[in-house]
Amino acid sequence: MRISRRLAIVLAASIGLNLFLGGMLTAHYLFGDDQKRTRGFFQRDAARAELSEPHRKTVDAIWDKHRPVMRGHLRALRESRREVRRLLRAEKVDTAAIAKARQQYDASQQQVRVSVRRAVDEISAALPDAERRKYFETGFKRSRRSRQ
Repeated sequence: MRISRRLAIVLAASIGLNLFLGGMLTAHYLFGDDQKRTRGFFQRDAARAELSEPHRKTVDAIWDKHRPVMRGHLRALRESRREVRRLLRAEKVDTAAIAKARQQYDASQQQVRVSVRRAVDEISAALPDAERRKYFETGFKRSRRSRQ
């Protein structure tokens, strides 16, 4: 029983494509990016759920106190990111404007980091040791599908 040359080529291509797609799906399942699925690396809601009620209220109050400042910094970060994108897509390259926009973007990123650090530092100081450990261990816990 002789298989035609065309059929052998199609069969080989089909097997190769199936192996490739199977490998991609397996790799995505085993090594997928959890941050995209969870909107960030700290699971605030899961961490909050582990706290007792009075400590949960304390953490909520701290986040509520810092939220307006963080929102302002995040808004500035988004605007500076848009400006960098706009300048990079412009018809004529203006390297000085791009450099200035990138400096503004970096400064905005740093402001966001500082405001989040302040809130986290305040939370860690406000919680007793056992609650603090529980809060941050749960918040930073990765899913079983992620790399440890």
